[in-house]
Amino acid sequence: MAISEAEKNPVYHHHYAAILKSTGKLIGGCRVSRDGSLCWLLHPDYWKRGFGAEIGKEMMRFGFVELDLHRIFASCDTENANSYRLMERLGMRHEGTFLEYRPPNKLSDKKYSDTLIYAILKDEWETQMK
Repeated sequence: MAISEAEKNPVYHHHYAAILKSTGKLIGGCRVSRDGSLCWLLHPDYWKRGFGAEIGKEMMRFGFVELDLHRIFASCDTENANSYRLMERLGMRHEGTFLEYRPPNKLSDKKYSDTLIYAILKDEWETQMK
């Protein structure tokens, strides 16, 4: 019954765990949605080790090939240089900045923070895969 219902109502968000192959340890997670939104999250112990790029590449492949998306986009805080540089390395381009988009969090004294939007079109991704 669940399978037939899923076939009638396809999944909107595709969530995956990021598991370290060598140990089976959960190190983060990722999601691509049918609207083209992409996100990933890694435990800080695994930053700057290539895992974000590996996750981003696979999620873009999944989105463009398996879901047949036309466009994929992602966002990050303007102060998160590691994240926006990763998006640039993945071939995404800066499309805009949302001012005062993210609400304050308990770890920051800031009020609202700005958000960068990056995106890539399927034909751009296909060109860089050649």
